[in-house]
Order: sequence, then structure tokens, then C-alpha cells
Amino acid sequence: HEGLELPFQHTWDVYAWGVIAISCIVDELPKTYKEIEDLLDTKFKDLVGGDLHSYLSRVVSSDPTERPQNVVILKEEIEKLTLARKKALGWT
Repeated sequence: HEGLELPFQHTWDVYAWGVIAISCIVDELPKTYKEIEDLLDTKFKDLVGGDLHSYLSRVVSSDPTERPQNVVILKEEIEKLTLARKKALGWT
């Protein structure tokens, strides 16, 4: 099936990146979607706050249509979040 693209194939990398990001921040490796959700709504949320929590919730959504469509869009959205955070902290 060379050349065959599966639905939401481009969001797989986005989802994987989100799981790795959550895992790195909470220093725990989730093994199931339920564990991801639990970490996201407890330890992760306590450590990062609302905006990043909301964003990563979207990135690891079980509904692929809610995720950024590819890693290029993911990168652009993270850059916007970073800039907004810097402005809020008075770093720019």
C-alpha cells in the first residue's frame, strides 16, 4: 500500500509529541490514554497553568480532528504561546 495515506496520519506525530512533552514535565510515563488524561488534569495542570494545559489537552485529544493538523502547525502554535507568555511576563 505504498503511497496510501491514512486518515489523520499527520496528527500521529503531534499526538506523540504531546505525550512526550507531558511525560517530560511530570516525570512520569503514561501508558494508556486514561493515564495521559489523569496526568494532564492533575500534575501537569498544577505545574504549567491554564493556557499550556488547554493547548496540550488539544494536542493529545482522542479526537484527531481537535489536534493541530501537522508538526509545522504545532510548532507555529507553540511559538505563539511562547511569545504570549513572554509578553505576559514582560520579557519582550
